Amino acid sequence: DYGNARVRAMRSRMLTDQEFGELVAANTLEQILGVLDDTEYGPDVEEAMTRYRGQERYDRALSRHLERTLSAVRSFYDGEAGSEVDLVLLHHDMDNLVAILRGQAQVPGSLETAAVVVAAGTLDRASLEELARRPGLRETIELMVTWGVPSPDTARSIMDAWPEYERTRNVGVLELALVSAFAARIVDSLDTLPAHLVVLLESRIDAINILTTLRRRRARIDGEPIPHRSEHLPGGRISDAVLKIAETATPRDVAAMITTKPVLPGWDVALEAWASHERIDRLADELEAARTRWAVALLHRGDPLSVDVPLAYVAAKENEVRNLRLVGQGRAHGVPPEEIESRLVIT
Repeated sequence: DYGNARVRAMRSRMLTDQEFGELVAANTLEQILGVLDDTEYGPDVEEAMTRYRGQERYDRALSRHLERTLSAVRSFYDGEAGSEVDLVLLHHDMDNLVAILRGQAQVPGSLETAAVVVAAGTLDRASLEELARRPGLRETIELMVTWGVPSPDTARSIMDAWPEYERTRNVGVLELALVSAFAARIVDSLDTLPAHLVVLLESRIDAINILTTLRRRRARIDGEPIPHRSEHLPGGRISDAVLKIAETATPRDVAAMITTKPVLPGWDVALEAWASHERIDRLADELEAARTRWAVALLHRGDPLSVDVPLAYVAAKENEVRNLRLVGQGRAHGVPPEEIESRLVIT
């Protein structure tokens, strides 16, 4: 109850429609930062202004704000409630570790990799930076095993994939081991979790599987090498049989098969639209937008004494920052305000 009350108070301090209107209408990055300086983003803007220059000031301010805010949410809960909130934030651990593995495979020991992570999961910034500054990729994985992060099983599964990585030099081998271990952790938890948290976690797995399937399908059509991942992640609602058929089916049949039992409201519309334009990047954005709208709505229709409240707030805050990144990118590239506004996901 205490945690949910604190989170609801934080929700009331999020950016208003009027403030977003001012941000979209701003002509320069300095004007955008000026608007944000008078909001909850103020401390993060001021810190970034003293340490960075140009567009990096904006990007760092947003990352720092999201990290600070979601870490605060996590601190409000312990015990069973804390474990459920950790699962809500689990994707940040996964995304951060994938980014570090990719960075270490390209430029070992570079702190530039740590700069792109958002330490909002169970791994704090100091730990992520230590993993990123190791002298090589193997040393990073060995440290993950020593620390048992993000879990002992996950770390060991990545180390088990090392021989194949050495043979192929394909970092996708390690990414697959990492993401598969996260999926296995979700599967092990599903039977004991509240219904809406189960839907959130399953939908994350389904989105990965859908996009992977469509990328493999596109590679087949274009005669390109098939992406490495050959197995679909466990734990989603869309069956492995449907996904395998979808790799060679027509766009209309793909959409029909997957939307027979849509995971979330709006996913059927997104897939039907993809059947016309076949742009996987647009589909990824539309699936995420539909999940965001579904999750944020739980603030009003969910159980006020459950994990629905932090689940909804996290989705709302992540979407707010995503919208702000679109505003900043649009201004940097001279995109007209009305076009920027049309790309925002309003919840």
